Amino acid sequence: MNQLDGLYEDLIQDRWDLSAEQFDYYLGRLNREPPPGNRFEVARELGEHFRPAAPLREGEIYSYALPNNKLYYRGGQSGDLIFGFSVDARWLQQSLLPTVRRELRISQTDEPDSTRDLWVYGGATAAVLAVLLLGILMFMRDMAREATDEGAVRAPASSTTTATPR
Repeated sequence: MNQLDGLYEDLIQDRWDLSAEQFDYYLGRLNREPPPGNRFEVARELGEHFRPAAPLREGEIYSYALPNNKLYYRGGQSGDLIFGFSVDARWLQQSLLPTVRRELRISQTDEPDSTRDLWVYGGATAAVLAVLLLGILMFMRDMAREATDEGAVRAPASSTTTATPR
């Protein structure tokens, strides 16, 4: 391994405390591409895409999906700081989950069909609304019947009686 390869290895293993600009500059001078998942890539994603939930509640853990990472974070006690870590979504799906499933002997399960669940939820909601609407209509019909029945009872008799002589 020559000195330039050693320098590249030192750069990507964070041997020196460098800024993102310095990191990019030295990689450019070495004519090398930055490795995927380096800390500056995550920092750039944070700067471009991350908007924390406001206001942060103490002790509550939040998650945020970045283009290539998933971020888990929580607010500090003063509210000015955010503590968190990022997880590479590809690594999570391709390495961690299969390893954990294999070691814990958990079978591969398919993701649930969320569209079917939405149809069931929508159908149940429509059925409940239909029953409520029918109940309201029947109530209004009964009230109208009672109003007409009471009007017939209260109306004075219009028949005339004739007196018969004795």
